[in-house]
Amino acid sequence: MGQVGWGQICRVGDTFRDTVSGVTSDAHRGTIRDMTNREKLHRLVDELSEAEVTPTLRLVETQRHDPVLQTLANAPEDDEPWTDEDEAAVAESRADLAAGRRCRLPASGGP
Repeated sequence: MGQVGWGQICRVGDTFRDTVSGVTSDAHRGTIRDMTNREKLHRLVDELSEAEVTPTLRLVETQRHDPVLQTLANAPEDDEPWTDEDEAAVAESRADLAAGRRCRLPASGGP
């Protein structure tokens, strides 16, 4: 339809949508609302190139069905405060990396 800022205005039925800001307006009611996450996802999927479709599908399927990823996604947020000891440990790790000191994890066969 037309340009507004950097977004493209498109019409879907009686709805007008700015494809960048996600603002949607209803032609009948004259109301403006933000796009839902589902609408934003549909927009992004529609904008994928053919080369992006297959890897994106694999990513979404993996995230939906991988129990480890689901456990991590549903884990409670770490709410412990950051301490001076934490800061010192990070500084020590960064110094070790800068000096080329690294430790290797044991092989999957054991320690």
